[in-house]
Amino acid sequence: MGGKTEFRKEDVVATITLNRPERHNAIDEEMVLSLQAHLDDVRQDESIRVVVLTGAGEKAFSAGFDIKFMRGLGPLEVRRGLPRVQALLQELEDFPRPTIAALNGLTVGGGLVLAVACDFRIASSHAVLGVPEVRVGFSPLLGAARRLERVVGLPKAKEIVMLGQLFDAHEAERMGLVNKVVPPERLGDEVAHWARALTEGAPLAMAVAKKTLNLASRLDPQALSGLEEESHTFLWGTEDLREGIAAFTEKREPRFKGC
Repeated sequence: MGGKTEFRKEDVVATITLNRPERHNAIDEEMVLSLQAHLDDVRQDESIRVVVLTGAGEKAFSAGFDIKFMRGLGPLEVRRGLPRVQALLQELEDFPRPTIAALNGLTVGGGLVLAVACDFRIASSHAVLGVPEVRVGFSPLLGAARRLERVVGLPKAKEIVMLGQLFDAHEAERMGLVNKVVPPERLGDEVAHWARALTEGAPLAMAVAKKTLNLASRLDPQALSGLEEESHTFLWGTEDLREGIAAFTEKREPRFKGC
């Protein structure tokens, strides 16, 4: 795939890097297509247990959508392109493996929405976050309102979107928008620690847990109960569950195979 993203696999962890440091890893159409292709590849590789998304360089995770690219588009072109971006964000949100956004710097606009579509966000203390679209005449799209509201609650989501101000990583952590803040030199190690911890769970159980959590706020209690019963029945027939019970009984670490 082209040079606007990089893909690296180390053991069971895949890292996808937004690779436009000269443009603060701003997102354009080519990058969207490239990210989608990487996620498609990961789906086909059952050995990958965790996906990490980060930005190249030391200044930015992503500055959002490339304004220079967007200025050259007409309304109809924007309308045609939005479904592709929406599909990418939904794919990332629903992805059956755990996802971590490593926020190594500026994370604003569409870049923040991309990060919020991931399961976890670990930030460098130098990171700056925000959704400043209202300050340049835009209203945030791409499910920004829904995703932010689900993560930080409606009052804070309104504060982030309607004030359009930038805030630091520690404020993001206080909001619940970021799971953890670490010094820049520790970001890689902290993300690796979270990735290792996530690989300790059974893959099928992890996928079911993520799906249930994502749907919990969208389903009525009866439908959610039905989903949980169906999931429990499915997991009861897996080899991983039998291995987990055996390992617990034998006081050893389980060896999950994802089946």
